[in-house]
Amino acid sequence: MSVCRDCINEMNDPENRRFEYPFINCTNCGPRYTIIRDIPYDRPKTAMFGFKMCPKCQQEYDDPEDRRFHAQPNACPVCGPHAFLVDRKGRRIAHGDSRSLDLAAEFLSQGKILAVKGLGGFHLAVDALNKKAVTELRKRKKRQDKPFALMAESAENFI
Repeated sequence: MSVCRDCINEMNDPENRRFEYPFINCTNCGPRYTIIRDIPYDRPKTAMFGFKMCPKCQQEYDDPEDRRFHAQPNACPVCGPHAFLVDRKGRRIAHGDSRSLDLAAEFLSQGKILAVKGLGGFHLAVDALNKKAVTELRKRKKRQDKPFALMAESAENFI
């Protein structure tokens, strides 16, 4: 599911503890099927099993009045996953959410192909408007005609 308006507002608020946190979510949005490893859908049976909630996240998780009540992927920069960037040999070349994402965006604008590992697996990323980069991805994947999934801020950008 796409990120809800409440989470976007928090992520864009410099006063919020989840400011610019790329893994923000709540019960209204966020990963579900991509992180589940077994049933029942409880945190120990998801890709989040290794991330113990900090006291603030735990308080949200336990509060029936909070939109993060029983949100299994609930996390923040203190207790949750972080973005980092590695080269093709697995060496870290950027640390920290903002720096890693900025450098990844720079690479995409240069026509590079990225493998993005999320909580639910890998996704290949390329600038969809860069014909040379898309052609190279199609060549590497041996996928000349089959459509690729497209990620965009909104559908209105493509109508």
